[in-house]
Amino acid sequence: MSVNKFILKIFISENSPNGASDFIATFNEFIVNNSIKDSLIDVADYSHMHNGLGVLLTSHESNWSFDEQYGKKGLMVVDKGFSEKSFNDRFSSLLDEIIHICKTLEQTPRHKGLKFDFNTINFTVNDRSLTDSECEAAISEIKTIFETIVKNLYNCANISYQDNTDPAKRTGFDATIEGTLKD
Repeated sequence: MSVNKFILKIFISENSPNGASDFIATFNEFIVNNSIKDSLIDVADYSHMHNGLGVLLTSHESNWSFDEQYGKKGLMVVDKGFSEKSFNDRFSSLLDEIIHICKTLEQTPRHKGLKFDFNTINFTVNDRSLTDSECEAAISEIKTIFETIVKNLYNCANISYQDNTDPAKRTGFDATIEGTLKD
């Protein structure tokens, strides 16, 4: 597969209280407590940018953010493609980790009332050097991989996809999962 860099995002539920500034302290605690399986580096506040990155937690292999891109708030992880692991291993690991982090955030007193919509997961190919045909072929393969991983994480009957190619020429999809997360 030609995809090396990708993005995963889990949106917050509608009417869920949120404050991007609360994530500055949370992400700094993640660094201190080594809460994410990567070498965490720094936190940057971009919450002043309309529909932007929000609060960004940088690391060597990925960037995490509570972002507001395209007017949809949620937790996003950007895999930079630096890992020696295969795409399947990185994809599976980051999907598992983003779900775990979202669940942790829901239980954090600082984020009281914050709820994530675990039934919709956004995936984006973050490599603008790929041709349209390469992206289309990769998306088809990624959906197969995604379904296998999701069936290990969810009690689900069906997964539907909505393509979401964005103006920046990145290809992706929103996956809607009918089911619940396994404990």
